[in-house]
Amino acid sequence: MDSRLPTRPENLLYGVEDRPPALTCALLALQHVSTLLLNTVYLLFALTTAGIGPEQTMQGIRVGFAVIGIGTLLLCQARTHFGSGYLIPWTFSGIHIGATLAAARLGGMPLVLGMTLFAGVVEIALSRIIGRLRSFFPAEISGLCVVLVGLSLGVLGTKLLLGVADGSAATVPAAEVVLGGGALAMMVGTHVWGGTYLRRYSPIMGIVCTYLVGLAAGLIDSHALAAIAAAPLVALPEWSLHVPRFDPALAVPFFAVALACCLRVMGDVAVSQKVNDRNWVRPEPRTMSAGALADGAATILAAGAGCMGGTSNASSVGLATATGVTARVVGLWIGGLLITLSALPAAALFYLSIPRPVLGAAIVFAASFVLVNGLQIVMSRALDARKTLVIGLALTIALSRNVMPEFYAGLPTALQPYFVSDLAMGLIAALFLNALFRIGVRSRETVLLPPDAAAIDTIRAFLEMQGSRWGARRDVLQRAIFGACQSVEAIIEHCGVTGPITVEAMFDEYNLDIRLTYDGELLSLGAEAPSHDEIVSAPDGLLRLAGYLVRGNADRVQAAVRGGHSVLVLHFDH
Repeated sequence: MDSRLPTRPENLLYGVEDRPPALTCALLALQHVSTLLLNTVYLLFALTTAGIGPEQTMQGIRVGFAVIGIGTLLLCQARTHFGSGYLIPWTFSGIHIGATLAAARLGGMPLVLGMTLFAGVVEIALSRIIGRLRSFFPAEISGLCVVLVGLSLGVLGTKLLLGVADGSAATVPAAEVVLGGGALAMMVGTHVWGGTYLRRYSPIMGIVCTYLVGLAAGLIDSHALAAIAAAPLVALPEWSLHVPRFDPALAVPFFAVALACCLRVMGDVAVSQKVNDRNWVRPEPRTMSAGALADGAATILAAGAGCMGGTSNASSVGLATATGVTARVVGLWIGGLLITLSALPAAALFYLSIPRPVLGAAIVFAASFVLVNGLQIVMSRALDARKTLVIGLALTIALSRNVMPEFYAGLPTALQPYFVSDLAMGLIAALFLNALFRIGVRSRETVLLPPDAAAIDTIRAFLEMQGSRWGARRDVLQRAIFGACQSVEAIIEHCGVTGPITVEAMFDEYNLDIRLTYDGELLSLGAEAPSHDEIVSAPDGLLRLAGYLVRGNADRVQAAVRGGHSVLVLHFDH
C-alpha cells in the first residue's frame, strides 16, 4: 500500500476531505441528484416488465429514490475496509438491466430480487480477491464491459425512443416518438454547441423542455397530471415486498453482472484517486476493494428493499471533476436529498408522467458516451493478435444475441437462461478466451543485440511485439521504447562495448523493467547535466551527458557491475 499522502491538484476547488459551504453542497447535490434520477428508468422498465401495476410502480420508484440515497451514503463511506472514501454516488445501472429484464420475464419481481441478492453477495466475495487476479481482468476486458453496457443501453434506449417492444410495431403514439426525437436533438445540440455550463445539464434540459412542450401540446397523460395535483405533500411509500426466489439457471448471467459491477466501481475509485492526487501513479488496491465491498452491500440493500441492483455512477464522478468539487461530504447531501424525495409522492408521479420516448432519448444520449469511453479504454492498451481476438470474438458473440434473437429463442429451454444477457455472454467469452490465450505468454523475454546500427531497430521491434502481447499501456510502452533505444545508442557509442548486448524485458500489471547487460564501460547516471565546457573538453563528457539523458527517461534507473558485466536497468511504473 502506498503510504504517501495525496497532493491536491490546483484545479480542485474543494478536495475530498474539505467541507464546502452548505449552500454550495446543496446546489451540487441537486446537480448530482438530477443525474442519478435518470437511471431510475431502469427500475421503471424492470417493474413494468415484471407486470407490476401503475400504483405499485409509483411506490416502487419512491422506494428506489431512497435506495439510491442510502446506496450513495454507503459508497461514500471512508472506513478502513468499507466504502470508497470518495464522492462516488450509487444508482441503478444499465449493467444489471439485461439480466434483470430476463429474470422479470421468467419469474417477476421475486426472481429479480433473489438474483439481485445473489449478485450482491458475489460482488462482495469478488471484492476480497479480484485484486489478486488482476492479470485475468486486464484493462481491455474492463473496457469491453463498458462497451457492452453502452450497446445494451443503446438498444434499450432506441426501443423506448421508437416506442417498440421487441422490434415490432410501435406501441406509443407517433407524436410521442417525435417528442422523444426532439428531446434527443436538444440534448445533442446543447452538448455540442452549448457552453460548459449547458453541457453539464444537457440531459435534464432536454427532458424538462420537451416535457413542457408535451404539456402544451396535450401529450402528457391527463390522468397522470391529475394524480400529481391530488398527491399528498408528504407520505411514506407503501411498497409491497416480495419473497426473493433464486433460479440456478440465471446464476451465470448475474455472476457476470456482479463481476462487471466490481470492475466498474474499482475503475471509478481509480479515477477518483487520480482526480484527487496531482502525483497519482497507480491505483491504490485497498480503497478499490473497500469500494467494491460497499457497492455489493448497496446491491443487497436494493434487493432487500424490493428493487433491482446498481453500481457506482461514472457520470457523477465526471460531474465532480468538471465542477472542481470532490468533497465526500457532498455525498451526504445527495443521500439526504434522495431520501427526502422518496417521501414526496409528487416527485415519483412526475417522473412516471414523462413520456417513454423522452426517457429513451436520455438513455440513447448516455449510451453514446458510455460506448465511446469503453472503446477508449480498450484502445489505451497495445493489442496483439491474441488480445485482438479476445475483444473481437467476445464482442461478436455478445452482438449475436440482438442480431439473431430467433436463434437463441430456439435453444432448448434448459439453455436459454444462460443466453439472456449480451453483457454476460460477451464478458464470459472474453474471460475464457483471455485465460486460454495466456497459455504460452511469458512475462520475461530476452533478445541479443549486435553492437551495430541494426540494434536500435531490433530492440524497438522486440519491445513493440512484447508490449502488445502483454497488453502494456501505450504511453508507458512508448516511453520504454524511447528510453531503451536511447540507452542502447549511448552504450554502443560511448561505452566501448564488446560483444552483443543482452536485453531482458520483464512485465507485470504494475511494472515494466528492461535490463541491458553488456561488456564495456559502465554508463554514468549523473543527477545533473554536464556543462557545455565539460561536454566538449572532458574525456567522459559525452558519456556523462548520455547517462543524464537516460536517467530522465525512466521512473527509476540503476547501473552496476555484476559478475564482471555492466548492467543497466530501466524501470517504468505501469
